[in-house]
Amino acid sequence: MFNIKSYKFWIFIFLILPMMVAINSCNVTDPPIPDPGIIDVPTDELPAWSQDGKYIAFNHFNPHADENTHPFGLYLLNLETGERTLIIEGIARNPDWSPDCEWIAFNSGDIFKIRPDGSELKRLTGQGMSFLPRWSPDGSTISFGKSGTGSGLWFFHLSDSTYQRFGYGASPADWSPDGTHIVYSALDQFEDPVSARGQIWVADSANTVNTQLTTNKYRNRFASWSPDGNWIAWPTHKGGRSFGLNIMQADGSNQEEILAIELNKPLNYENYAPSWSPDSKQIIFSKPNSDESKIVLWTINRDGSGLQQITF
Repeated sequence: MFNIKSYKFWIFIFLILPMMVAINSCNVTDPPIPDPGIIDVPTDELPAWSQDGKYIAFNHFNPHADENTHPFGLYLLNLETGERTLIIEGIARNPDWSPDCEWIAFNSGDIFKIRPDGSELKRLTGQGMSFLPRWSPDGSTISFGKSGTGSGLWFFHLSDSTYQRFGYGASPADWSPDGTHIVYSALDQFEDPVSARGQIWVADSANTVNTQLTTNKYRNRFASWSPDGNWIAWPTHKGGRSFGLNIMQADGSNQEEILAIELNKPLNYENYAPSWSPDSKQIIFSKPNSDESKIVLWTINRDGSGLQQITF
């Protein structure tokens, strides 16, 4: 007996379904080219120039360290002799010198301080997920960034071990030489938080007046204030494998890229924070060596001349 339902079923199987498959096959594209992935190479990064001009503290990352290479850790580079000394092995990142050069602050989950000879290691904070410590010019306070609960920029007051929250999304940060202002990275007021890259801002240390300095389309982070108070250096990630090292005057004027950096390989190149020499004439930062087998430390003059590799 003829059944309309079964008739429609077989019409679908023999006529409609093949047409749907054919139509869908027209929309099939070639599979995406696999991402080769980020390449980890031995890396000298996150340098901090001592106020007496004699030393560079920096982090060294080595994914394949052995007895013939330097292990992962915090190092001191003697600029006169070129000798590097391991201060502490392991995760000890984002070093910063105390104003009297007696201590180096760093982060390893929390914020710590240690003597340049590797002695007297002390934990300063207990909040966890804390990073990028920066000493205030008078040595009384350390600013640091925090992720997770309570994320943002915080002050840790060393005299009484108390915390003060500066603001949400206001890190990484650095102090003006007179201690009255903070330069930091945060979203601008028009950016979509999902796709935003971050801009450079300046605020007074009480966080009452905030001024946006950059308005470009790049990712702007790790701003560093020159010791003479006149300049701010910062790196940009311009997308893909394109980066830049930039300077501007402290009021945001005369913004200039002093070095363009183009990578040939997909290196893990994110922590390229700059630091100023005590005379404010040079900047130290990290970038790959000539064959991109390592990421090393370089110095450059403020006007973009005199590029020189200093770790090898």
